[in-house]
Amino acid sequence: VDKSVSIDTISIDGTDVFLYKGLKGKNNPILITLGGSEGGSFWGNHISGALSSIGFYSLSIPYVNVPNQPSTFENIDLKLFENAISFLREHYPSQKIIPIGVSRGAELSLLLSSMFGLDGAIAYCPSNVVWSGYSKYKRVQNNPAWVIEEKEIPYITAKISPYGKFSSDHYMYTL
Repeated sequence: VDKSVSIDTISIDGTDVFLYKGLKGKNNPILITLGGSEGGSFWGNHISGALSSIGFYSLSIPYVNVPNQPSTFENIDLKLFENAISFLREHYPSQKIIPIGVSRGAELSLLLSSMFGLDGAIAYCPSNVVWSGYSKYKRVQNNPAWVIEEKEIPYITAKISPYGKFSSDHYMYTL
């Protein structure tokens, strides 16, 4: 991260999110960075640092395996994101808000933009459907990935492919 970038830790619903502020950020849209199946922390923080170094404000939101969030990629409440968006709208009312995500974060980026009236969405490697949540401990993945106030976002169920694994803890999935 460039030395000109400041990082504020903000608590949203008891979960720490990270606002990276580049020098020219007030002239650009605020980007919400959403990592993939790792739950947002790794990719979100790295891309936020890079984007802020070139002048953007960027909010990294970790959403799996962090305090007050699920430990697996299941039943992730979109209320966290809705409240983070409300925070940004309150503190930066004149700026556009655009989520940017990769893989499952791309799926989330499209969901957030459509559900909460954001100014666009950037999606790297998205899907054309919402997939079920997953846990490496289950053969059939039949829990929702996303909920809003305990209501499931409709999804397609994935199951572990008979063809094996990508690595020791990443299975291939199929319909």
